[in-house]
Amino acid sequence: MRRHDLRARRIAFEGLESRNLLSAAPVSEEHPSLLSACVDGGAGSPGSSSANADAALRADVATMMGDADATADSPELTTTTFAVIGDYGSGSTAERDVANLVKSWNPDFVITVGDNNYNTGSAAAIDANIGQFYHEFIGDYSGSYGAGSPTNRFFPSLGNHDWGTTSGSPAVPTPYLDYFTLPGNERYYTFTQGPVEFFVIDSDSHEPDGITSTSLQAQWLQSELAGSTAAWKLVYFHHAPYSSGSHGNTTTMQWPFAAWGATAVLAGHDHLYERLEVGGLPYFVNGSGGKSLYSFGTPVAGSKARYNADYGAMRVDATDSTLIFQFINRQGMVIDTLTLDSAPTADIVDVMPDPRTIPVSQITIAFSEPVSGFDLPDLQLTRDGGANLLTGSQTLTTSDNKTWQLGNLSGLTGTAGNYTLSLKGSGSGIVDMAGNSLATGPDGTVAASDTFVVTIGGSNDPPTVSDIADQSTTEDMAKGPIAFTVGDVETPAGSLVVTAASDNQTLIPDANLVLGGSGANRTITLHPALNQSGTATITVTVSDGTASASDTLVLTVTAENDPPTISNIANQWTPEDTAKGPIAFTVGDIETAAGSLVVTASSDNQALIPNANLVLGGSGANRTITLHPALNQSGTATITVTVSDGSASASDTFVLTVGGSNDPPTVSDIADQSTPEDTAKGPIAFTVGDIETPAGSLVVTASSDNPTLIPDANLVLGGSGANRTMALHPALNQSGTAMITVTVSDGAASASDTLVLTVTAENDPPTVSDIAAQSTPEDTAKGPIAFTVGDIETPAGSLLVTANSDNP
Repeated sequence: MRRHDLRARRIAFEGLESRNLLSAAPVSEEHPSLLSACVDGGAGSPGSSSANADAALRADVATMMGDADATADSPELTTTTFAVIGDYGSGSTAERDVANLVKSWNPDFVITVGDNNYNTGSAAAIDANIGQFYHEFIGDYSGSYGAGSPTNRFFPSLGNHDWGTTSGSPAVPTPYLDYFTLPGNERYYTFTQGPVEFFVIDSDSHEPDGITSTSLQAQWLQSELAGSTAAWKLVYFHHAPYSSGSHGNTTTMQWPFAAWGATAVLAGHDHLYERLEVGGLPYFVNGSGGKSLYSFGTPVAGSKARYNADYGAMRVDATDSTLIFQFINRQGMVIDTLTLDSAPTADIVDVMPDPRTIPVSQITIAFSEPVSGFDLPDLQLTRDGGANLLTGSQTLTTSDNKTWQLGNLSGLTGTAGNYTLSLKGSGSGIVDMAGNSLATGPDGTVAASDTFVVTIGGSNDPPTVSDIADQSTTEDMAKGPIAFTVGDVETPAGSLVVTAASDNQTLIPDANLVLGGSGANRTITLHPALNQSGTATITVTVSDGTASASDTLVLTVTAENDPPTISNIANQWTPEDTAKGPIAFTVGDIETAAGSLVVTASSDNQALIPNANLVLGGSGANRTITLHPALNQSGTATITVTVSDGSASASDTFVLTVGGSNDPPTVSDIADQSTPEDTAKGPIAFTVGDIETPAGSLVVTASSDNPTLIPDANLVLGGSGANRTMALHPALNQSGTAMITVTVSDGAASASDTLVLTVTAENDPPTVSDIAAQSTPEDTAKGPIAFTVGDIETPAGSLLVTANSDNP
């Protein structure tokens, strides 16, 4: 928080430029597509340092809030300063520039209007897209880019890209919710800082609690707004209810915010800046935080200020009585300002033309809200600085206590002269419905005033404009603010209307001629269109409503080498050992032929995917890249693709995720074997292995396709770890061949090797059964005595049986 000696102020501007009840800085809605505020001390100059710009901006806030020489007894107000960024989380150079701009303000905290993490809201990209640039504001930060904040000072809202990665039921954006520590359910929540209460909404269609004006989420918002006692109530989310950008209006989000008590609504989605007023409520579109800028379409109803010439952020300064919104581009130029005041403000509505050749009969006094206590003694009408001309016979009427008509003036304004109508502030007794006294001007007494000229029988002299020298600037660089003066014999300088036009709309369209200043001292800032060079004649015209005068200057924009461009490449995924691509992308350059651009690629994880495995292809504007992960590797790598024209370059990064897969084990080759019949073979050595599984955990089995020759039970496995053995035991008296299959498994995948076992036949001797010992009496034969013969290979009938005695 910061403290300044400030006084309560009123908002009142001279001329037709100040007719908004929610008053904007008087920087000309003559060019509503590109507004710029001029800050004393040069904060609007692109050449001023950020420190000087910040000091000047603070001085301007103090001046707007009251007397710059406030005395020690002035009330001390606390100012809360915060930044608003949107559509930023891309890791781009523009995001870095905007982040540096925001940090130069030293804000109390940062809020975002969504799309924090392009392109898919992934966990792999979120820290590079957010923490790299804003980690100093994030509470409970555990990323890779330094220290976070002791207390959370970063309050995002969800965008459609943040919803790209979800999990659970109902599905929620898990990477976003894991990365931040936020109040409530973290998708939509409220918090209070200083005099402001913030109401953060999820406007994405995936929100489980709905996004219609009758949804659970909307009911929560209506209840929270009704219960808030904060001086200011700001609602912010991603999808803009009203926008002149390419996305246009999001009708689903056109909730009755004003009726529910909101002070203002901030959103993004369209990558540009726009301020609107719809139903008396300010709306902002602030999507210029770093992702590519969008074009404007036809302005929608209520559009007050539009800008898409450069990236930037909003700075908001809040006290109990004043809320100041500013959009500042990354060059430090204040493009647009809106100030809201909690005290009622007044404006005296001018009568055109000026000067007038007939008496003025009626003048309108407009308040920012209904008031009471307003009567004739609160007004003073003078001619040429003389006494009050009001007599009490004038009329003061209203139908709504907000817009009043001061009538019956003709008899008082029939003499030529400079007339000033002033409305008292201090001590007037004018209050709003809440009892707040009318805000006063810097002098502490006048709330609003207006001057008009009456020329009875006179002639109108044309106004004057000083000579503006020819100007030069380099491509894509603004020039200015350039000072000049205007004047008129009869018309106050503050009532003169200044316009500007270009004869080369391609180089610098009229909308990019930004007029500023006030009274006799005016300025013009020239914003050439992007990537354009050449000359344009600028005509500056000043008018008093009847006559006009002009001055011309020549703007010369010298060409610069623009860096090439490269389209966004989405994050990629592929299984292990599987190439990805070709992935298409485009390159281009304003000056260089696309075919002459040099494209290179690199990986930050050479183990997963070395640079040599990034294969580029295509030609001209249409290029491709094919990704070949290293064998048996898994994990993530950030791939950077760079395009160069030889002098400047541009890059795009994306994350490659290689999903791990189970590699099958291996078994060494086992040679064919042979053995004689009835003879075991082995143990035979072989080895097993696996990339993921320890060799000792691998399971080895063996089988035979000839169980008669060698059954599975006779395949005896041994060994341990990577070194295994197998012994082969053929069945007895068997010969022939068998195919043995040895299989190794890690539980999910397996590998096998086969060998042929040949068992050679051997001649087995015949067999004869046992013949028991015999006895017989002398001279007596014995028999026949039975016995059997046999042979494994020879039929029994083919066996030759002989007998002999050892005692013939």
